[in-house]
Amino acid sequence: WSVCINGIHHSLPPPVRYLPLPWPVPEAVSGPERALHRCQLGYRPEDIVLLYAGNLDGYQGWESVLDAARVLRARRNRLQLLFATESDPAPLWQRARKIGMADRLRGFRLDGEDARRRVHAVADVSLIPRRAAGGLPVKLLDALARGVPTVAAPLAAAGLLLDGAAVVAPDAEGETLAARASRILDDPGLRQKLSQEGPAYVRSRHAAA
Repeated sequence: WSVCINGIHHSLPPPVRYLPLPWPVPEAVSGPERALHRCQLGYRPEDIVLLYAGNLDGYQGWESVLDAARVLRARRNRLQLLFATESDPAPLWQRARKIGMADRLRGFRLDGEDARRRVHAVADVSLIPRRAAGGLPVKLLDALARGVPTVAAPLAAAGLLLDGAAVVAPDAEGETLAARASRILDDPGLRQKLSQEGPAYVRSRHAAA
């Protein structure tokens, strides 16, 4: 797209029309709700739960989440990894066994809104990799709306100006995601900030109002 002004062509961005989410924005997870679901799913208060919620298609780069968890496990004995998906989990378990992460991995069937809310309630950090451009990961907005501190790869951010609502990593590699997740886990102030900024961002930028 371009426009000619006084004989000079100026490039313009493509026209974009904002569309709000076509579903209700979920409420942030409360403290009692978090404690309840962690107890129900067998997590201890001291466990550190990393979450991946989504399909296992190749473009997602979900393998990076396993790699990130392996890096983080070296310093965090209570690290647990939760994969919530409707995809066939066989490739996930195959790779987890190959890299020695099967003992820290739990699978959860992501088959509806209640399931999505439960896995977000137990999570300490949500990791959202992405290896191919195109589309907006709904799991990004879900995690932010529910107040889960989130690390997103650049392509997962999908060009959104997140304004501090999430930590955007410079790439989707496991070590990079691990470093950003570790920063969140080591900084209670940052965790609290992200838990507040995520829901505020989704309400202000993506709600129907």
